[in-house]
Amino acid sequence: ESCGCNPHVSYTPGLHELPSYATPAERLAVQDLLRLMRLGDYHQMIFRLNRALDATASESGSMHRWNEYLSVIEYKTSVESDLSSKTQAMLTGAARALIGDKIGRFQAAKRVAVECSFDSLRKVSAMLSGTFELEQLMINLKQSLHLFGIHEGYLVKFLNSSDQVQLLMTVQDLPQEQAFGEPFAARWILPPVLGTQWKQRRWVLLPLVYMDEPLGYFLVPFGMVMPALYDVLQEQVSSTLKGSLLLSQIRKHEKNLEEQVRVRTQDLLSEIRRRTELEQEVMEISTKTMERIGQDLHDDLCQYLLGISLLASSARQRLGNSEGTVADELESISRHLNEAISKIKTISRGLMPLDLEHSSFQKRLEALVADSLRYAQVEIDVNVDPLFHIKDPTRELNLFRIVQEALTNAIKHSHASHIEISSSRIDGEEGETTLCLTVSDDGTGLPKKLQKRGLGLRIMRNRAAMADAELTIQSSEEGTTVNVLLKEKHA
Repeated sequence: ESCGCNPHVSYTPGLHELPSYATPAERLAVQDLLRLMRLGDYHQMIFRLNRALDATASESGSMHRWNEYLSVIEYKTSVESDLSSKTQAMLTGAARALIGDKIGRFQAAKRVAVECSFDSLRKVSAMLSGTFELEQLMINLKQSLHLFGIHEGYLVKFLNSSDQVQLLMTVQDLPQEQAFGEPFAARWILPPVLGTQWKQRRWVLLPLVYMDEPLGYFLVPFGMVMPALYDVLQEQVSSTLKGSLLLSQIRKHEKNLEEQVRVRTQDLLSEIRRRTELEQEVMEISTKTMERIGQDLHDDLCQYLLGISLLASSARQRLGNSEGTVADELESISRHLNEAISKIKTISRGLMPLDLEHSSFQKRLEALVADSLRYAQVEIDVNVDPLFHIKDPTRELNLFRIVQEALTNAIKHSHASHIEISSSRIDGEEGETTLCLTVSDDGTGLPKKLQKRGLGLRIMRNRAAMADAELTIQSSEEGTTVNVLLKEKHA
């Protein structure tokens, strides 16, 4: 009326037939009212009209229709009944007064319900806005829906893709525990284990979206006093669910980070222990190497030099006494000096095999084999590619030491009659190249105590780690095979 128009009244006088939108229940009520008005039964007519108005209010709330229905009743009564115009006017007036009164009460009740809904909405907003835990969200959401008079509902969350979903919560208690946690297709709306009985009711599906991110959907029954409350509920649940999911992800990442830190700490502690043990082994190896060099010098070279000294003394005495020629003694001295020089070269090559001579890796291995054959009666073959070369001198030295140690173990411990040193080249599918060195023998295998605690094997493993190579040792009664795999680094 703010625009100056008259109040609108839903009343069309002169209707002869019921409108098409009248429901079957309303048509039946109109027939009953026609019969009661023909009889002039005031009390029964008012009672029947009151029931009909209540039924219309619960179904659609469109009670103003009864003004038009009453016009049809008034027309048919005047045509088909013998009632006096005074009685008919009295009955019709009472009916219209009841309709107006019921419409007023309905609107008042509706306003009260709306106020209650907004009051409940404020409580719901307060309950949900302070919720961050996913489990607490479920509890508060159930309580919130109970305030709206909703005692059924389903909260469903999207998984990695929008095709698969998972049931998170139900407002009512479900006997089917397996419905929770099991993924199912989104096109089914609810888990198949719940059956199809829920489809017999009317529902409102509220899509839960945060910004442009789909989170899931919320299925609640139809019938709120104000349809706008569905939108408010949708926004509240969406934002709260997003916050809870973010908190769950943060805590999950926190646990993963703690686990990674714990694992990394264990790795660091293991690495520290390994490095400590490696330092001890290096010191032990250094001590053993010095002892071996001293032993070789004392037992081998010193004996040669002592013999040469004795021969020189004998030659000096012969010269002093003029006792004939000393050519034999001088020749012997020369021969032993050459032998001593050869021993010194052998020891030097064992200590610095790659620095003293500029030769190929194959030549250095052949020199190592030649020196080894001076002390061992065993057949040794070197089948190494002459072009076998490693760019990094440090890695090449470590590989040479591994072969040297493997050859020493085979000679000393395996009782082998034949030893072979070979090489191969493996070209990978992605263009990478793997170089392989193999030392194999036909002996009886390494003793078990050496396989577990042998110093030489620890030296080989440590050198393989320093060369960034893979070392494998296979030992049995039929022989021992040592393989060193080295991935070639390209510039």
